[in-house]
Amino acid sequence: MNLVCFRLAPSGTNAASQDELNAKLQRYLLSFSEPSKGVYLSLPTYRGQRWLKAVLLNTYTTIDTLDALFQSIDSFTEKVNL
Repeated sequence: MNLVCFRLAPSGTNAASQDELNAKLQRYLLSFSEPSKGVYLSLPTYRGQRWLKAVLLNTYTTIDTLDALFQSIDSFTEKVNL
């Protein structure tokens, strides 16, 4: 598997709010000096909703790279109180 698509979808929020939340997450991850800690996340539309997409088929992607990405996502969710 080389593509991973996901979106933040907190309960009690509508699709438009979720789309904006995911756009904010993408901007947050790209704001680091090393974008997304080595992973670029695009924000394509699928079935009318915005999804974050990571392409992981890269010889430089390691477990540490993915751990750093997950830590950054956790940090974002703490900042926005999810």
